[in-house]
Amino acid sequence: MTEKKENIFKKRYTVILLAVLCTILWGSAFPGVKISYEYFGILNGEIGATMLLAGLRFTLAGVLTLAAYFISIKKVVLPQKNQVKGILITGVVQTGLQYLFFYIGLSHITGAKGAILATTITFFSVFISHIMFQDDKITVRKLAGCLIGFAGIIIINLKDGGALGGFRILGDVVMLLSTFSAALGAMISKVVARKINPVMLTGYQMILGGILLAAIGGVSGGTLSSSSVNGYILLIYLSLVSAVAFSIWTTLLKYNQPSKIAVFNFAIPIFGTILSAVFLGDSIMSIQNLIALVCVCLGIYVVNKI
Repeated sequence: MTEKKENIFKKRYTVILLAVLCTILWGSAFPGVKISYEYFGILNGEIGATMLLAGLRFTLAGVLTLAAYFISIKKVVLPQKNQVKGILITGVVQTGLQYLFFYIGLSHITGAKGAILATTITFFSVFISHIMFQDDKITVRKLAGCLIGFAGIIIINLKDGGALGGFRILGDVVMLLSTFSAALGAMISKVVARKINPVMLTGYQMILGGILLAAIGGVSGGTLSSSSVNGYILLIYLSLVSAVAFSIWTTLLKYNQPSKIAVFNFAIPIFGTILSAVFLGDSIMSIQNLIALVCVCLGIYVVNKI
């Protein structure tokens, strides 16, 4: 990209449109992953099969990302020696750890609850960005917003047996570990993208992370049993979701303050819960869940109202 084209990613309306597109895609991944478990015959607790499926998804996503990038520039580009370390670290954290925790966590909670918990990435991003970047420090307003948002996470766990279910270590805690890894990985990618094209970085790090996940699945004895074409179509869709969303998001992070981009994660629970209700039949119509969702969205708004 030329510098003139790259500046497009700093324009307000371009940022809004692209960031919202990412959150729609990520929101659709929650019911998509849950449905893929059914297609591939994966039961709750089958970590090996879960990791194998995740590994296939992200390896394919990385291949598709690099293929599109190489076609656009009309040549194949390998990472330079000074870029390899950054790609390795990003791949392990942003794809490997994030989705190791994501797939395990989502197998123990509903798609709607997973989508709401995923918004904690905003709060983790604010704190990590404060540590890593001098121009994106925490303010009193940001801290207040974080507290409001986390209040929403507490609210959805107040009642056992509620519409979104009670507190579960293998569900809630593991999903929070996933969002922390996602936030840390995003901050790392912002630094690494200074030395490498963000789309190229996305492709290589997803292949690395995907291979890592598949290896964990294989060592754990995971197997996939699907005779449905729909299962493979859904796998391709989920791979495209990752390829498109992560390429765009990494590019936006490269040219903007992380906290400015993180605000758009508010749309993940909205799209995730709506799509989970449509495709999975998750029950989301309750005062408790509505208050929780409002708290999360209000918290993220307050964090970024600067």
